[in-house]
Amino acid sequence: MALSFTACDDDDETPTYELTVQLSYDTLTIEGATVTLTSTQGAIYNKTSNDLGVAEFKVPTGIYAVSANAKLTNTSTNTVLNGTLGEVVVTDSDVNVELTLEAAILSSLVIKELYIGGCMDNDGAKAYQYDPYVIIYNNSGESASLENVCLGMVPPLNAHATNNNYVDGVLSYANEGFHPVNYGIWYFQGAPTIEPYSEVVVAINGAIDHTLTYSNSVNLANAAYYACYDPDDWNNAGRYPAPYEGILTSQYLLAEKWGMGNAWPLSVNDPAFIIFQTEGVTPSEFAAAADFWYDGGNTTQPGVYACLKVKNEWILDAVEVFTTTMDGNTKRLTSTVDAGSVYFTNKHGYSMFRNVDLEATKAIEGNEALLVTGMTSCDDEAADVVKCDKNGIDAVASAKNGAKIIYQDSNNSSNDFFERYQASIKE
Repeated sequence: MALSFTACDDDDETPTYELTVQLSYDTLTIEGATVTLTSTQGAIYNKTSNDLGVAEFKVPTGIYAVSANAKLTNTSTNTVLNGTLGEVVVTDSDVNVELTLEAAILSSLVIKELYIGGCMDNDGAKAYQYDPYVIIYNNSGESASLENVCLGMVPPLNAHATNNNYVDGVLSYANEGFHPVNYGIWYFQGAPTIEPYSEVVVAINGAIDHTLTYSNSVNLANAAYYACYDPDDWNNAGRYPAPYEGILTSQYLLAEKWGMGNAWPLSVNDPAFIIFQTEGVTPSEFAAAADFWYDGGNTTQPGVYACLKVKNEWILDAVEVFTTTMDGNTKRLTSTVDAGSVYFTNKHGYSMFRNVDLEATKAIEGNEALLVTGMTSCDDEAADVVKCDKNGIDAVASAKNGAKIIYQDSNNSSNDFFERYQASIKE
């Protein structure tokens, strides 16, 4: 970090200072990247990098997180660049920082929706949170295989929990080529495929009709759905009742467990959730190899702290969730995988849903006339959550109209996701 001493000073206004961000990646000049500053007070500033790869801001004193993302256009692969810096301090002078970006090749498989926070019971007296699901979507025009695709989570379980994996403000595994995955994984059997612009719904707990008991919940009793169900590893009957009889046993995701407990402890508040695909080994072989890394460096309780090392190149998609109800959220995913976060409030039936890539979606012939657009109002009067994405598009209604949806994928949850007013499968 280089400092210069040319402060703005105005007796009538809050003084501001220049915060200059120089982007770098290999030998390329990164023009047109979106650069975002977020202050610890919640203020957000956005700029686009110029032809020198520089974004210039005028900001008041404070502590800022910096993130940047861009797409590479001079390559045959669908490649994005992301980078983050934490705790850039602006005091009484201008600040110049350099942000080195990292490249990632995008997968055709993305997390379209993550529903993990549950809802209130019929009396509104307590939360019901045994109904989570994830929707995995094929974001391309070619069929995609689910062979060896796994669900995992990166520690700590909650973003607002103490994270002992930071060393001098950097995640200890940031430059090691992997992300740690704790407690266990779920994986698809065989080699099912997802057709272009199509999806699969995976019931993480309870592939049953939860609405029969809790009307605000979701119906996961659908023969087309998949179910996480392997009582040989996780046998908590409350979490894993026998799936709906219409779901074939071949549609059960199986488990590999190395942690403690009788259920996969996915956070209902703010998980770091990933999908990945093993290469050269099956998920079972990968887990059996037991190449453990220990959360926080703690080796005293392997059942609690042991994590498998998932190679970054195996990770297909990820979403970093921060809770709105607690302070102290910290990143667990590096910018190679996810440079941002989506804020989430649980217990209200909300979900995290992916924004539409408007330009790419409209480019598909005949699509534009099928899109349900112009939605700008809040559908839940009690909270600032919405049914439509940042483009004013209702993706669920548009897909029912026959539109082929391409979702935004920048490897940055801040840009890619929004908090939706209710689970999409209720519509």
